[in-house]
Amino acid sequence: METIGLIIFTIVGLSIGLQFITGMLFFLFGISSPIGSYLSNYYVKKPKDFFDWFTNVFYIAAHSFAHLSFLKLIEKHGGFKGRLIYLGQWIVIFVLVVIAVNIPYMF
Repeated sequence: METIGLIIFTIVGLSIGLQFITGMLFFLFGISSPIGSYLSNYYVKKPKDFFDWFTNVFYIAAHSFAHLSFLKLIEKHGGFKGRLIYLGQWIVIFVLVVIAVNIPYMF
């Protein structure tokens, strides 16, 4: 049972780590960067085969929250203000993750 928990913890940790990396790349380089153009064509709404389905799962796990939240904030608030709100969002998420990781050690 411990190995299953470790595997799940590792997958979730890698997913959160990739979300942070994607989020900070968007914050630094913006939507017109190579990573922005790469991710804008990544998600397939109706996957045709297993490979498309697998890449959709990887996109959702690793990039979707960072990508979609950046797009919505830039559309709603514009360039600089949207980036500042985006940075604040990631700081709050980081603090929540740190608190969640340290819950077992608090008691």
